[in-house]
Amino acid sequence: MYFYSGICTVVIFINFFQSSLASGTCSRLQNPEPRGQFVDKKLNVSSYFALRAKDLKLCGSQCLREKKCKSVNFEEEFKLCELNEQSHLTSPNASLVPAIGVVYMPVEELEDLRVSLFNFNKNKHSM
Repeated sequence: MYFYSGICTVVIFINFFQSSLASGTCSRLQNPEPRGQFVDKKLNVSSYFALRAKDLKLCGSQCLREKKCKSVNFEEEFKLCELNEQSHLTSPNASLVPAIGVVYMPVEELEDLRVSLFNFNKNKHSM
């Protein structure tokens, strides 16, 4: 009796796993995308520090190294990374304004991006 219930559990698990793969549920792990990035937007308050960064991930990792950084504006064309002491979530006088070619991201979403990238790289190397 226990043998048959164990087999049924394994069969159910395999079916679930196959249907998840078929539906693309795991595809987000292949290319993790941040949920809270704002394309063609920037924070209207002035930044406290600007630097050059190859991409948004490097810009975000610089922000995560600094306690006072609450958000970033990243301008793709010039590889300009602006670190902000405020975010649209933490400051009542901060708002998002249109800015073509700029991506804004608050630190909370940068942290989520770092965790998803870490998990993705860890899973990729363990295979």
